[in-house]
Amino acid sequence: MKTQYCLCQNCSNGGTPPFCDECGVSNAVPNIRIVGGIEAVPNSWPSMALIIFDYMDFFLAKPTQIRCGGTVINKDSILTAAHCFITTLTLSNGLNFKVKPNFFYPTYESMYSVYLGVHSIFGHSSFYEIKSFTLHPNYDERKLNESDVGIIRLKDEIIFNNSIQPACLPYLKDSQYPTKMNIESWAAGWGTLSYGGSTSYTLQNVKITLACCSSGSILYAGEEEGGKDTCQGDSGGPLFIKDNYNGQEKYIIVGITSFGEGCALPGKLGGYMKVSWFLNWITKIVMADKNTLNNGIEIVNTHPTDFFTTSFWMNETLINISPIIIFNNYCFILFGLFFI
Repeated sequence: MKTQYCLCQNCSNGGTPPFCDECGVSNAVPNIRIVGGIEAVPNSWPSMALIIFDYMDFFLAKPTQIRCGGTVINKDSILTAAHCFITTLTLSNGLNFKVKPNFFYPTYESMYSVYLGVHSIFGHSSFYEIKSFTLHPNYDERKLNESDVGIIRLKDEIIFNNSIQPACLPYLKDSQYPTKMNIESWAAGWGTLSYGGSTSYTLQNVKITLACCSSGSILYAGEEEGGKDTCQGDSGGPLFIKDNYNGQEKYIIVGITSFGEGCALPGKLGGYMKVSWFLNWITKIVMADKNTLNNGIEIVNTHPTDFFTTSFWMNETLINISPIIIFNNYCFILFGLFFI
């Protein structure tokens, strides 16, 4: 069975789309461990994307910056979580502030930036502006665990090199991939190293057990005894497994970091959107003429995030650029990044 699917219009290696051997490449041997993890080897996860939301308004005391993770899946597309599209800021005084275009950011697109080839957030990277941010039509902020998938289309095509490569997707016709349980998986990101702790300025990674692969749109991964997990600031980033395709070992994205209760707690696994479940929709958006996608980013079924139960505080001392913001259950980090 084919397990590798690359949304490539052109294959730099001379292969035939969509099955290109250029995806799922790691240009360094990954080590392991985010919470319970360790710093990643540079270039070991070349499909990683850093997504930054910047916002300022006359009614806010300070500028706000929030970061998410994402995954390069073709020459101009980034796969991420829908909740990485910010609609409401909940300030430290408990008030909700609606995000909308203004004098400082005249469009929704202007609020977002994508950086590729990032290891240290202070180091060298490639910057890309976004053309559109499309949310899955069934996404609703009030319904945790449902269709938390989004796709960013970039204005310009990505220039691939040793530090920037697309991830492999599951085979298009296999909507329940992977079907095996209790297999190794890998997550990476720039989120916190402990619940409520400080963010990492360098890319971290962790090996965790993909524990549940039953039917449906959600995967669960982590360790029953705790100690290893994605955490705050890791939202939208990838969950990978290794698989064999034509004799080549590939890293395939099977999950999008979405939700969790605490970080690395015993018996509390992280929740990931199952990529194979949404692959038909992903393919439709990625292959569409991006000039026909909604400019201005259509907001669908979005509501203030205080419908959820588990919250955490952003580290204002660490950030020092914005008010404290609470994003309940979803793991954002001000001046952080990545999954859960």
